[in-house]
Amino acid sequence: MFKEHDSVILKRLNPKVPLPVGSRGAIVIIYDAHPAMYEVEFFDDEGDTVGLHTVAGDDLSADPPASGYCAAHRTTRSLKERCE
Repeated sequence: MFKEHDSVILKRLNPKVPLPVGSRGAIVIIYDAHPAMYEVEFFDDEGDTVGLHTVAGDDLSADPPASGYCAAHRTTRSLKERCE
């Protein structure tokens, strides 16, 4: 469903993810599981990390990026380097 570095939005409340619906993040790990599970780095409007959580694919929706946008630019330095 998603690829590494895809931008995503949390679309459902999850007791294991203490973030509001609509929180934005980037896929950092794809687990080989059924149903699909992803490690997502969530960030605030300033691009600061607010959490790293394992989330089911059904709890996420795609966050269409703006032209030229790389999801990794909103996350950690190691991921930023992958887009350059």
